[in-house]
Amino acid sequence: MKRRISAGIVALATVFAVASFQPAPAQADTDEILIYSAAGAGVAIVIVLLATYFTRDEDQLFLAEVPPSEEQALASERRSIHAGTDCVRPDGTMALLCW
Repeated sequence: MKRRISAGIVALATVFAVASFQPAPAQADTDEILIYSAAGAGVAIVIVLLATYFTRDEDQLFLAEVPPSEEQALASERRSIHAGTDCVRPDGTMALLCW
């Protein structure tokens, strides 16, 4: 039994050695990969363009931010987090963050 296993291992090693000395030439076909990649990129671009078209604001043609009103500015200032010199405690010391 050990001789059969040893003979099988030697035969496999011989086959692999012969195959590695004379490998078959590579036959890569990149045409399909290029076609599918280009189609996928085109579909992705169309999806992005459609999503941009359907989510844009018709009233605002440029990406300019409208300045907030005084009420909105005060409300957001009250709700926002402040740092450094804006955070003075009642005893006169400063905190790292406050809100």
